[in-house]
Amino acid sequence: MRARPVAPFAPTASTPAQPSPAREVVLSVEAFAYTHDDVTETISLDDGPGILAALEEITGHAPPAVELDGWYDRGLVEYEWPEVRVLMSVEDQSQVWITVSAPEIDGVPFRTAEGIAVGSTRADAVAAGAVDLWDEDQDGIADHLQLGRHEVPGTTSLVTGEIGILFVELAVEDDVVSRISAPMNDFSDI
Repeated sequence: MRARPVAPFAPTASTPAQPSPAREVVLSVEAFAYTHDDVTETISLDDGPGILAALEEITGHAPPAVELDGWYDRGLVEYEWPEVRVLMSVEDQSQVWITVSAPEIDGVPFRTAEGIAVGSTRADAVAAGAVDLWDEDQDGIADHLQLGRHEVPGTTSLVTGEIGILFVELAVEDDVVSRISAPMNDFSDI
């Protein structure tokens, strides 16, 4: 008896499609992907004005820019909402760092490309590929993890002396992710 080919499954009026969040942000080492109105707007992490505009749309307001003094003479400016912080180079707005300290910002879920959000467990992060970065309190358990690691040719790690790494940093308190920062690296002092 020969098997007959079967048409691929397609939802019908009686078969509901899988729901997806109406709005969400996915952070990776390279992008801030903001899904809204059935569209995903992928903003490169070297587009400071684009990221600020998306955060303004999400939160409904833009905080004032605060110039930071003493940051390695880099000329950094900070934009801070209650649960999101953006650092950006004044001279070159393509140098941007984002830190998120809540699972949602004004009702919009924030997560990493691997599915990790503030509130995820250390075990979830490790299962998603996170590795130890730094044991801040020297208790033998890493308080910071690296996720989404990518080698950056032409750079040298300040830690290993090998090719530098770009990654998403997860701060962990009591085995729960408390902050997500991107992009981070091991080849520069900031």
